Amino acid sequence: MPVRRVLLTLGIKSAARFETVVVVLKVLVVLLVIVVGFFHVSTSNYSPFFPFGVGGAFTGAATVFFAVFGYDAMSTAAEESKDAQRHMPKAIMYSLAITMVLYVLATLVLTGMQNYTEVDPESGFSTAFQSVGLDALADVIAVGAIIGILTVMFTFMLGVTRMHPSEHCFRAAVPA
Repeated sequence: MPVRRVLLTLGIKSAARFETVVVVLKVLVVLLVIVVGFFHVSTSNYSPFFPFGVGGAFTGAATVFFAVFGYDAMSTAAEESKDAQRHMPKAIMYSLAITMVLYVLATLVLTGMQNYTEVDPESGFSTAFQSVGLDALADVIAVGAIIGILTVMFTFMLGVTRMHPSEHCFRAAVPA
């Protein structure tokens, strides 16, 4: 907790550097899952491809929609960026596209490694890799998931620290 406070109070550049390093680590873990998992995919696991129908796919997509939180924090920090009106829409669209592609690929690998009835809802990727005998990689994936959760918390805290100065600038804060 104190490390996050220090990073957040050092300014946006320090926080952005830290966030960049951790996001690169998370993306590397996801790419590792996709590449290594691809070699353990059994196409028989894709039958039926839509076990709960199209309605089930939409229900899953609506549930996963909340995984894209954090773009509000990005837009909150835009005030401190150069040429935000030009760069922020592109940054948000690129990050959404990259996230969607990685998410679909990772999900295809997961459901290709295990039948949908065998996927552990608590730690799907780790247990999928354990099921094919890659215990060490399963541990790396579990640590990557924890890092992912911590960085989401950091991003939310960063957004809050940027909102308070904006509120005071526009006199939107409630007086104490």
